[in-house]
Amino acid sequence: MGIPADTTGEYLALRADAGVLAGRFEAVWIRGADTEPFLQATITQDMSGFAVGDVTRAFLLSPKGTVRALLWVLAGAEEAVLLCDTGSQADVLGALIPLNVNMDVSIDAVRGPVIEVIGPAASAVVGVLGFRVPEPRHWGFSGKGDCVGAIGHIHVDLPRFVLIGPSVDEVVAAGAVLVGETAADAVRIEAGEPQFGRDVMESTLVHEVGALDGAVSFTKGCYLGQEMVERIDSRGRVNRRIVGVVVAANVIPPVGAEVFQGPKMAGRVTSTAESLELRAPVGLAMVRREITSGSRVELRWDTGSVPATIVELPLDTFGPVR
Repeated sequence: MGIPADTTGEYLALRADAGVLAGRFEAVWIRGADTEPFLQATITQDMSGFAVGDVTRAFLLSPKGTVRALLWVLAGAEEAVLLCDTGSQADVLGALIPLNVNMDVSIDAVRGPVIEVIGPAASAVVGVLGFRVPEPRHWGFSGKGDCVGAIGHIHVDLPRFVLIGPSVDEVVAAGAVLVGETAADAVRIEAGEPQFGRDVMESTLVHEVGALDGAVSFTKGCYLGQEMVERIDSRGRVNRRIVGVVVAANVIPPVGAEVFQGPKMAGRVTSTAESLELRAPVGLAMVRREITSGSRVELRWDTGSVPATIVELPLDTFGPVR
């Protein structure tokens, strides 16, 4: 098994320089005087503590407490941008628009591409594009109205900016390397970033996703799905969780491979890639809570099996590239 030379260059750009890609995020723009109270009643984050220009994480839940979307929220003055994984935009609109009753807000899909610029040199690329580079977890506009947000990552200190307005070609001309899904997925998995529709599904409970600190408020008033969130929190546990998987063989297991500990099936692999930094195939998996970090497991599928080790997220701390 090996990674093509162009993918290796893309991977190194994301980890050591600046890579650009489009297609992993969609956006919804909320505008109006009631933006904050509307979000208070609909998403898990307590928006009352955020200032104009802040960026935070949140979930949009179903009434049963399952995840409808993973969100990055860009808070503005009587407006907010909700970033969601591609494929989630229609569901976000379908959930929020019926709740817009007697509220002074408009809810609109952002039609243009949402572009990511990732890597240690990403801020320099953003500056060349004419933006005032925002501090981590902040956002703003260029002089011509384009949007930039420094969202970063959940677990690791790897710069990531989202852009709404510029084209991929413009970002490449500013110095970024165009990267594909293979390289981007490897870095995403190393960073422990779950993706809706792959690692998180509509049946996933918010507590199973983990990393709730900074994304879920347990003190604000009612919001969609709050009753189930509070019930699970008071109970203290869920039966499954997302973990990392490091494979001890030179084979990338397929998505959907079953995780076995001894004779017992304990979960499924949800994302896979090859990590050049860890020098091993890696993945994310949803497993039963008793499968702890360091557990030796076997990943099985119809035509093969490989040994692997369970690790906590993130899989890598993103120090200097070796």
